[in-house]
Amino acid sequence: MKTKIPHGIKLFLSITFFLLNFTLFAQEEAAKGGSSAQELADKLANPVASLISVPLQNNII
Repeated sequence: MKTKIPHGIKLFLSITFFLLNFTLFAQEEAAKGGSSAQELADKLANPVASLISVPLQNNII
C-alpha cells in the first residue's frame, strides 16, 4: 500500500532541492594557476566584468 505524502511536504522538499542545487551550481570556478597571457589581457581590459549581474524578477501572483 502506498502512503501519500502531503502537498505541503512535497512543496517544501521541492523548494529545498532547488535551492541547494542552485547554490551548488552558482559558484564561480576556481582560478587556474596557468593563465595565458591572452586571458590576463582580457581580464585587465574589462576589470568589472565579474561584477555584472542580471537580476531576475517573478511577477506571477
